[in-house]
Amino acid sequence: MYFDNLYSEYPELEKWIKSFNCINYSENVVAGNPEVLKYAKCKFLHIGCGVTCYNNKVLIVDINNDGKMLEVFEQMLQMVTPESYSIKGENYQEFFAPFEDKFQARNLGNIEYFKKLLHNSPKDTAIYILAESQYRYSSVWGRYGITLGAKKFNKLYDDCKSQKY
Repeated sequence: MYFDNLYSEYPELEKWIKSFNCINYSENVVAGNPEVLKYAKCKFLHIGCGVTCYNNKVLIVDINNDGKMLEVFEQMLQMVTPESYSIKGENYQEFFAPFEDKFQARNLGNIEYFKKLLHNSPKDTAIYILAESQYRYSSVWGRYGITLGAKKFNKLYDDCKSQKY
């Protein structure tokens, strides 16, 4: 596995990769409005999470570790049921397995940057590995789109809540 090699070479990374709360879910919808998943990604980014998408799966990383990620996830599940979803537990290597090819390709393509970042900050390196997009690195137009998507998510959730008795 990719992470086994990474940990043996850089053991300080394991602490950070294990410490982040993460969820993943399928982009395929079993029940509910498929648009919710698109707007949920925006909402996750807007509250400071990192996002990686690969092979019809979405990985969300709670970079701030403030619990907001799980709140948004619970709201999302009230409006839509993805084909599959899970929360990272003790068996984190199995949890990350569907994304390993993505992590590896990304890091091999930027190996010099990866090594410099690792030397300066193992925490930021763990974020770099796990999160392909983050709000703070988006362009002005990207941030505007993320903000609009987050507002649409909030509206869908408020509409959904008001319909329940």
